[in-house]
Order: sequence, then C-alpha cells, then structure tokens
Amino acid sequence: MTTLTLPLTFDLQHVHLTDEQFYQLCVNNPELVLERDAKGALILMSPVGGESGNRDLRFGGELYL
Repeated sequence: MTTLTLPLTFDLQHVHLTDEQFYQLCVNNPELVLERDAKGALILMSPVGGESGNRDLRFGGELYL
C-alpha cells in the first residue's frame, strides 16, 4: 500500500497531485468518487443518491435511445 502524505498546511480546496499520486489515491480508496480539474486540483465528488441516481439513469437511457 502506498501512503499519500499531504502537507500539514494543505487546503482541501487546493490539493494538487501528480498523476501517480492521484492513481494511487484512487486505487487505495475505491469507494470514493474522485476527479481532477484541468489544472490537476483534486475534486471530491459526493455520492449519487437514489433520486438523482434514478434521474441520471433515465437521462442516460434517453440519450441512448
């Protein structure tokens, strides 16, 4: 297991990771939904709930059809 160490002064809204650090973070935390923006900043996504998940599924179905 790889440990990701962040500086003590990090601001969660301004965390930047290398490609390898981001990959290891995703591998070690498969239950999290993580993304990075165009500048490489880490974005923690909230899990999709039942109602919005159903709405997304219906929307995806309409796009498919």
